[in-house]
Amino acid sequence: HKEREVGADKVTETRTITQDKGTHLAQIAVAWEGLTAPRKAVAGVVTHTSGLQAAASKAEGRAIVAVADAMARPEAQEGEVYIGCVFEKGAKASRMEMKEVKADANGHYVGVATVKPGQTFTYHAGHAWSKYDVPSFSAWQQTLARYAAELSAPLTATVK
Repeated sequence: HKEREVGADKVTETRTITQDKGTHLAQIAVAWEGLTAPRKAVAGVVTHTSGLQAAASKAEGRAIVAVADAMARPEAQEGEVYIGCVFEKGAKASRMEMKEVKADANGHYVGVATVKPGQTFTYHAGHAWSKYDVPSFSAWQQTLARYAAELSAPLTATVK
């Protein structure tokens, strides 16, 4: 829990993070107690001047952001790290530039949604590594799109 002021509201933020074993993405549900008016909620991925690729897309009506970065020592050929988010329906993906570069960070790829009092802002975020099971940025984008499709058509079971 984290308390902060949002406009005139004193708001308590609660984040619940869950992740299924064997998946790349965790579900992050953010709730704000004390909001009295709708507010913009934003989550996403930092981009760097040394970054390799970044993209905003949509699958199954869900905004997706994906970023590829080199590992800490590119000269060691440690591969690439992929980071991404899949948002709930209604969020919009966009690029946010920073006014000045700080510690190689030059902006963000984000999902933005309007959250009404009592609503939860839910998104899915995670990462992969090119030297493990996601060999390319294109494969990472496909992984995120497949995840969006799975969220839109969840497995259902009936017990008799």
